Amino acid sequence: MTEFRSYANTLTRLVKRRFENPGMTYNAGNCLALIAPALQFLISTDGNLAATTRNLEQYFAGNAPSVATTFTSLLFFCSSWNYDRAWDNGFPPDEGKNRWGHGWSAAGAALLTIGMALLSKSQFSLAAAIIGGTLHAGGKAGSLADPQRDWLYKLLPLTSRPFMMASLIEDIRENFTKYPHVRDGALHSVLQTLLLGCNLLWGRADIMLMPEGPVREVLHRVLLIPATKPGPSS
Repeated sequence: MTEFRSYANTLTRLVKRRFENPGMTYNAGNCLALIAPALQFLISTDGNLAATTRNLEQYFAGNAPSVATTFTSLLFFCSSWNYDRAWDNGFPPDEGKNRWGHGWSAAGAALLTIGMALLSKSQFSLAAAIIGGTLHAGGKAGSLADPQRDWLYKLLPLTSRPFMMASLIEDIRENFTKYPHVRDGALHSVLQTLLLGCNLLWGRADIMLMPEGPVREVLHRVLLIPATKPGPSS
């Protein structure tokens, strides 16, 4: 039992240390976004693997929104990998790798905006997706192009999260309206619910990259973010 506790404590310290790295935190959300459709289809097909496989093929490459979201995932993984490398040795991060992260993230955010706009089920969710995506892409592009004023651009990706989450919540509401039975509405909302969790993780990483100040201090306590000194760019 003592040995098990030792291993558990070691694993806990390792996970905590890695999640002090914004790149790792971004990638946690990326991984959740990648497995979310598989869980959605597996649940909705009552565990039928053949049907799940067909649905996954349709999800990843079946139409324009599917292709957009698939390539978005790849771009965000590239971005997070660069953030992870930039922050691997803590503060200060490697500025060159950090800026590569900004570039990949801006491209991914632009493509995600297109994908979410094509998937939107109402005018409200469409508007929220476009506003949120524009803020996200603009913030990352600004940090890439003008690192001297990135204190302003750091705020934009974080402010995009409520819009993206509002779009997802509206889609969940539409699902429960379309499927009056609570179980059916819930089954068709698994993907959106998991993507809400992704946005919380991504928002957590956004805050880790914000400049020191009262706003960051309050937000990192709310989202249980380690109190590490932020880097010079997001």
